[in-house]
Amino acid sequence: MRYWIVTILAGVALGMATMLTPLGGYLGMTGGGAEKIEGVSRAELLKKIEAMRIDAVRMVSDGRDEEAFHILLKLIDINHYDQFGYVQMARILEASGDEKFLATLNKAAVAIPAIEMDRTLAAVYFHANKAGPAKKHIEAFMKKSPDDLAGLFYKGAIARLSGDNAEAVKTLTTVIGREKTYYFAYLELNLAYEKMGDSVMSGKMMDLALKNSPANSKDGICHGLPPIEKKA
Repeated sequence: MRYWIVTILAGVALGMATMLTPLGGYLGMTGGGAEKIEGVSRAELLKKIEAMRIDAVRMVSDGRDEEAFHILLKLIDINHYDQFGYVQMARILEASGDEKFLATLNKAAVAIPAIEMDRTLAAVYFHANKAGPAKKHIEAFMKKSPDDLAGLFYKGAIARLSGDNAEAVKTLTTVIGREKTYYFAYLELNLAYEKMGDSVMSGKMMDLALKNSPANSKDGICHGLPPIEKKA
């Protein structure tokens, strides 16, 4: 029952997180997409981002992988904390296999050189439930960027997927210590504690996930993801 609730909450987050969090990147804030669109209203941005998401899902369903990658990589560039792009790319991986997936992805990625490919691949393999390659890519990324918050999240999540729940708890606790609204980190902690047989902490993490759920966000800024800060 608890896992079912987690799954529903994750679905809500994936459906809503990209709706609002990436706006900062388009409005001159950090997050990868700051320079892309200037002077565009909030309503126009919401419409554009949602159109990109719909197009990407349609292309993935139709097997138009390279076209889908172009859109999904742009969404990741806008906000690499959001999981929508990674989840859709995991669908492509599962349908096409590693070799074709990587060849098509590398071809599409040429257009967006700023993408952190090891972090991206770690996230994609995690969402495809492939712990081995996910761990390889997150370790490579963390050597370059040991303090990266999204990288730390996936390091912890991949540890949980690999069965190393103690390491998952340690790493994800660091994540929420730095960003208390990191919704997805609470979900992963809930699962890790549950596997460890700690029902009290598992329940506490679920409560905090509910508190920080996109469905319960009032300000529309964070939506369960680390807030995008203005440039200094």
